[in-house]
Amino acid sequence: MELVQIKWNIPVTRASVIAEKFKRKKRDILGFINRAGFSEEFYNKNFFIIEKANEETNEVNFDYYVAYDGFTAITAAISGTVADKARREIKNAFDKYPVMDEASKLNFLTKNIDQLEIFIKNIKDEIKNI
Repeated sequence: MELVQIKWNIPVTRASVIAEKFKRKKRDILGFINRAGFSEEFYNKNFFIIEKANEETNEVNFDYYVAYDGFTAITAAISGTVADKARREIKNAFDKYPVMDEASKLNFLTKNIDQLEIFIKNIKDEIKNI
């Protein structure tokens, strides 16, 4: 099981991974996310819904991708030896991925925009030559 993965250029875990590692029910973790009263800004930066369909039963199975701050918020109130071990394990997995500050994000976007502009220019040039 992969504890942390990159989605949309940010490291995330899944609510189901948190539930499994912390030996909690997934529905309890999902319920916490939905009832915690996070600000809209915090929620939108840290929780990304995943909707998976079960092909055999036609049921939809919800999960969330959870960014580091969301993971911290969810797990702050869970205590005990199992929780401490799980928190350390997932935190170490997050630590493998550097968190981009605003300047790094802007540089990343600028670089991608520059590459996209070059790509579009090359396509326009190819079209002109046809």
